[in-house]
Amino acid sequence: IVTFNSWGETSTEAPLRDWLKAVDADVVLMQEVPPAWARQEDDTFSDLYPYLANQPFEMRAWGNNTWSRYPIVATESFDLEGDGTPTHSRTVIDLNGELIAVYNIHLQVPMRETPRLRVPLLNHPYLNMVLKYDDSTRNGQIERLIGLLNDESLPYVVGGDFNMSDQ
Repeated sequence: IVTFNSWGETSTEAPLRDWLKAVDADVVLMQEVPPAWARQEDDTFSDLYPYLANQPFEMRAWGNNTWSRYPIVATESFDLEGDGTPTHSRTVIDLNGELIAVYNIHLQVPMRETPRLRVPLLNHPYLNMVLKYDDSTRNGQIERLIGLLNDESLPYVVGGDFNMSDQ
């Protein structure tokens, strides 16, 4: 399984296709899917991954896609924000007769709209980022995800963009 965020700006498929062939993953979880790839009838990678579950385009401009070499038997979008907007997905895949749940998650960037403090003479993008840092929304999403996983009846894999540092 491979997961990555395409930033919604990936409009050419050739580099991605080459990379996916090299990685040779059975399941691909993509977040911030370009609009052209966010439709159920999209067959961009159907030669590599014949099964596609995608988040309805209306849910988020740059939604999530799950591509699989194994049959997808069910898919659903669900809410982690607590506001009723289903922006994450759970896909059930038939892995040679065994069902597994695959969660494709894209958590909130840990920033508030405005900085906690304004320092006019030190208007620097990294300083503003530090002053805007707020992980409360993302932490709430994590708590709701853990609750869902505690109730999951199938073996599962969780992947996605968790908007956390590599540390």
